[in-house]
Amino acid sequence: MKNNLVFVAGLHGNEPVPVMALCAKNIPFVLGNPLAAKLGVRYVDHDLNASFGVKNNTYESHQSKNVLKNIPQHSIVIDFHTMPVDSPSFAIVVDEDMIDYAQTLGVRHVVYMKYNPKNGHALINHRKGVSVETGMHGLYASYLKTLEIVKRTTYCRKTRGVQVYEVYGAISKKANYTNFALFSDDEESFYPVLAGERTYDFLGLKARIYKGEIQ
Repeated sequence: MKNNLVFVAGLHGNEPVPVMALCAKNIPFVLGNPLAAKLGVRYVDHDLNASFGVKNNTYESHQSKNVLKNIPQHSIVIDFHTMPVDSPSFAIVVDEDMIDYAQTLGVRHVVYMKYNPKNGHALINHRKGVSVETGMHGLYASYLKTLEIVKRTTYCRKTRGVQVYEVYGAISKKANYTNFALFSDDEESFYPVLAGERTYDFLGLKARIYKGEIQ
């Protein structure tokens, strides 16, 4: 898998830490949104990681095509991100076949997006792979986690104690949520994911323990 692995960073221009980590170690990667990175903004017209396969005249729609041109069709993508909220690092997959691989990357939580809030327009909907939230924006810990994940791709051994979840809906009710800590009230119980992430039109995502077969 190493030979056809492609690292991607900077799909969001306000997430420079993974870009800095990869550049510092001269690790080849695809820079997702150069203009947004230059301007220090998340995006220019629209979220690039919700623009793949979208046909319109936005900067990100055009840039999504450039990104895909730089990633061979049969590659495996590791797409690095950071978050504005306090949360453990975690991996995101949209393809159940990638769950097993995601467990080798050194994160304790793997999230299968059975419910897809980006409607199939994220990068990993168009190239097989894993998105990794390495930690909060601007933290050195996020820098180190990026490099740790790169290193782990060289030997692909499963991390012990990884919990796999499946997202099944969006959080609609305001409450005090802690990401990956079980939340329960009189109506339901779920594990919050991306709770407090204000860049989306939801309060967070609802996840349950994944019950599918994992090879």
